[in-house]
Amino acid sequence: MIPAKGASLVGLRGLNARAVLSVIRARAPISRAQVSREVGLTRPTVAAAMETLLRAGLVREAPPIDNQPSFGATFFEPAPDAAYFAAFDIDRRQCRAVLVDAWGQVAASGDAAGTNRTPEDLVAHAAGVTRELCQQAEVAEDRVVLAIAGVPAAVDPRDGMVRLSAYRLIEGFPLGQALSEAMSVPAVVHNDTNLAAVGERAEGVAWGVSDFAYITVGRSVGAGIVLRGEVMAGYHGASGEIDTPITDTGFLPGSPAADAFAVFAREIMAAHGTGAKPKFSPTPASVFAAARRGNEVAKAIVTEEAKRIAERAALVCRVVDIELVVLGGGIGRHCDLILDQIRASLATQVRYPPRVEVSPLTQPPVLVGARAVGVDLALDAVTSAKLG
Repeated sequence: MIPAKGASLVGLRGLNARAVLSVIRARAPISRAQVSREVGLTRPTVAAAMETLLRAGLVREAPPIDNQPSFGATFFEPAPDAAYFAAFDIDRRQCRAVLVDAWGQVAASGDAAGTNRTPEDLVAHAAGVTRELCQQAEVAEDRVVLAIAGVPAAVDPRDGMVRLSAYRLIEGFPLGQALSEAMSVPAVVHNDTNLAAVGERAEGVAWGVSDFAYITVGRSVGAGIVLRGEVMAGYHGASGEIDTPITDTGFLPGSPAADAFAVFAREIMAAHGTGAKPKFSPTPASVFAAARRGNEVAKAIVTEEAKRIAERAALVCRVVDIELVVLGGGIGRHCDLILDQIRASLATQVRYPPRVEVSPLTQPPVLVGARAVGVDLALDAVTSAKLG
């Protein structure tokens, strides 16, 4: 690697170390010889860079890959304790939090009900939860180098302001800036559905899929749109807001969201004469459970829900040509019951209907996505601090 004119030897060493670390992160476990071939540096240069990374605690020796000859080579991998970050899934009910290491593994987790009265309360709560997780994992607080949060809102990339939020407490609040100041680390805030889409691509049914949409159906409805492997947040951070009223009217006509679901469930129950003594309540969980038992009225309600979900998916598919739609959220994750109906309805509305699947993730997809995004950001932060 040739330094630019005027570059210092120290700066060159830092650049080489960064290049070597990038290869190790992507290909671990990996030997010095393999790194040299990948990065295009001489073996002595790689050895010097490796020594720098070992002293900085950014990499460690690793066992070779199982069932492959090592020929006596020493292998390396990122050190999991090189950095930690806190990831949050924040909504109006609760604040889920995890402390994550440099490998993306959860070191500690917590789940607290949301009792915040001001945005500042929420920020203080998040900082307090992080301290508790550090104690739980026996990690020094100064090892935390990043905070990342998913929120049910559009996050404007220009100023970090939270808007169009289903959690009114944070509407118009610069949450990222406030978290950063409270925790004394860089903080990033993303739309929760966009992070869930990242989670699906990292560990879910969208693994290896470049063009897809993650549609969450619950209290609200939104889409995380991924094209060519990248989340499309949009100019205002509002891409995928496919079910948000322009005015504060609660929900759009024909919405599959939970409030609208309860309204049309009551209408269908009344039309079938079950209003006096219903065998189930008009909540999504109760209706889906009754439909699984074979209740005909409940089956009529979920059939209507399938139609509404397909209509929202069609809004995305008419604009972007995607391979896959993944359904998640409080209602979406129960849609295995009506998946064939959703697929059939969608096929009548778009020329090239995508595959439709229910998210298989057992962990909160927002936190899965936050872990995937946070690993690179946290390692970048600690690398900059240690290598300059």
